[in-house]
Amino acid sequence: MTSADFTHDTGAAGEPTVEEKWTLVTDDIIPYLVAGDADRTVLLVHGAGADRRDWRDVVPVLARFNKVYAPDLIGFGDAPREEIPHTPEYIADFLVRFMDAVGIEDAILVGHSLGGRVCLEVAREYPERVRGLALEAPMGFGKLRCQGRILSIARWLIYGVLGFKSPYPMLAFPLDERDEAIFRAITCETLLLWGSHDLYFPPEHGLTALERIPNSRLRVYEGLGHSLHRSIPERFNSDLAMFLDELS
Repeated sequence: MTSADFTHDTGAAGEPTVEEKWTLVTDDIIPYLVAGDADRTVLLVHGAGADRRDWRDVVPVLARFNKVYAPDLIGFGDAPREEIPHTPEYIADFLVRFMDAVGIEDAILVGHSLGGRVCLEVAREYPERVRGLALEAPMGFGKLRCQGRILSIARWLIYGVLGFKSPYPMLAFPLDERDEAIFRAITCETLLLWGSHDLYFPPEHGLTALERIPNSRLRVYEGLGHSLHRSIPERFNSDLAMFLDELS
């Protein structure tokens, strides 16, 4: 199977065509969204409990001037799941193999929450594959707020009561990374985006990230929460597009 098999058009009128495709990553069939035909590539990496469709308001807009990919991470969405610990290293290795499968040599990585921590891991281990980072409230810079812990537990319970598949695989992500050298090794330009009312990771975590990641800058959105790309897609897309243009 190749990345061109089983194409489903999800585009809207007036926007670049968004296609839903599947590709074989080692032995796993992985679904992803793709749009655009520009030379610059953007890879969107969703957070915990989400999948490729979480970027539905972002893909067609960025695709006007970029080639955009949004895959399901291994263990999430419609991707296969094994009952093993999903660490940052494990998912980062998967993401690089996905890039190989669809022919991405290097890309600007955009990651949300858990996906942001995965992007940091890719940038650390495979710096030649990453042209820049845009991270929306990434994990790794402090513990969950009490409200976020309650919301996460409630979601687990609701899925269990209704008999649905858990939105999460078995995760082994340190919420507060003790080895700061992990982040010091990242050399690419990094944009940090945070909501001042984030119920999971407060903006103070953004200040910690700003201190630990070289060549980083922080933008805090007043009055907004954890998923900026969902709550204010127009502003999120505009700010992200400006950052992408700066990297060109």
